[in-house]
Amino acid sequence: MVGFDNGVVRVLYRAGTQWLCIQCFKPHDTSVTKVATSPDGKYLATGCAHGVIFLLQTQKLDLGTSQLPYEPIGFVNVGGPVSSLCWQKDSLKLLITANGRLMNIDCSGQLDVKGSGTYELCCPVNERHISWRREDTATSDIDDSQNSHSATPVLEAAVSCAAYFDNNTILTAVTNRSGLIHVIDRGTHNLVESLPVGINAAKPNAAVLLVYYEIHLSVVVTASDDGTVSVRQADPKLHSERFCVVSQPHDADARVNGALVSYDGHFLLSVGSDGLFVIQQLNLKELKLQASSCYPKASLHLLKMDFM
Repeated sequence: MVGFDNGVVRVLYRAGTQWLCIQCFKPHDTSVTKVATSPDGKYLATGCAHGVIFLLQTQKLDLGTSQLPYEPIGFVNVGGPVSSLCWQKDSLKLLITANGRLMNIDCSGQLDVKGSGTYELCCPVNERHISWRREDTATSDIDDSQNSHSATPVLEAAVSCAAYFDNNTILTAVTNRSGLIHVIDRGTHNLVESLPVGINAAKPNAAVLLVYYEIHLSVVVTASDDGTVSVRQADPKLHSERFCVVSQPHDADARVNGALVSYDGHFLLSVGSDGLFVIQQLNLKELKLQASSCYPKASLHLLKMDFM
């Protein structure tokens, strides 16, 4: 799936010797900012710069027929540019960030195709507020001057991206905490721990734009606005793992808008504002060995990844 700045989404199929465009549709009238497929493979969500999330249902792909693989369901308006989309494991809820806000969308009962037209869906949208204590932000740039006289200050920060981690936590990044992602408790919305993803010396204030957790591989992928991508072996049950691989497949001034690991764990794909779609070869076995070795806690190491 590839989204474009004119609102078009193209569905590409990897054939034996070439890539085939098997469907092209236009769910938005402005830039497509995010695309996400549900874990069960049945649904597709696309987000745009105008704050609209469009939902589609997957049909069985048969290249020998004229049936298109995606059929529209409807849309939800969240009121601001969509910066991240993540389906919950049950494929019924979406975790999104838009305009610095963190929200949940409950799509239960709304995911059946209803006729040939599409319309605005009645999906509950619940905003989530992350509570930052003063000690959580001691080394950050968050301005807590308004809370300086409060015994238990609660600080607000713009959330740039988020993803489901396990049944009890989510992963987030905020715009003014460079080189970090944060594990947040789903129930209390309090910070559990922060994990480093690397700081580029040439751009120390780079913002994390994307966080993605591949549950089948226990891998966390992040991307930033300095052209870098990081990969971490991170089982939610083993919080001691801190080994992180960082590469820079894009220009130093490029925003990496998308990154993910292939289903077999052999490749790391990324796309940036420099116009490059980059495929790197990834050795997850070596990454896992490094993660379980005796490196110091929260240390970062570079591991060579081959460009394809």
